[in-house]
Amino acid sequence: MLFETGLRIGEVLSLYLEDFKFDHRGHRIILTNRGELENGAKLKTGERGIFVSQALMDLFDDYLYEVLDELDFRSNFVFVKLRGENVGKPMTSIDVESLFKRLRQKTGINKLHPYLFRHTHATMFYQETKDIKQVQERLGHSQIQTTMNLYLHPSEEDIRKDWEKAQPVFQLN
Repeated sequence: MLFETGLRIGEVLSLYLEDFKFDHRGHRIILTNRGELENGAKLKTGERGIFVSQALMDLFDDYLYEVLDELDFRSNFVFVKLRGENVGKPMTSIDVESLFKRLRQKTGINKLHPYLFRHTHATMFYQETKDIKQVQERLGHSQIQTTMNLYLHPSEEDIRKDWEKAQPVFQLN
């Protein structure tokens, strides 16, 4: 979810089950401002909808029926604790950090953290669309300058290709 949506961890932890909208015109996750929630999660910026893939919706559907339905609790939060004495309670940012710490230890990828997925999403989305305004809106930045400063990193290959495209206008006759 972090990779495909580019959501902040606080936004992901604030998701309710009903925020996932199945629609033949495009599946979406609706980010709703509910103030600060019991797990400390909240939207940093305004409400918005994020289009997502059928594959992500299928994973969500599987999660609902294969994980959440098997546990004996009721919660409106999507991401809940699945073990221990707090089963069914919403996950917190500390839980996510603990999860990523275990993932770093298992994989040996020391720079693995939730923000890496947001950063990668933004960079890849821009590389595919070349539309910085779309990236800004998808990430929920109020200022386009924030998006440009934090997420636009042209590769050496991109710089070379753009130069080749622009070079003809600089030729002296």
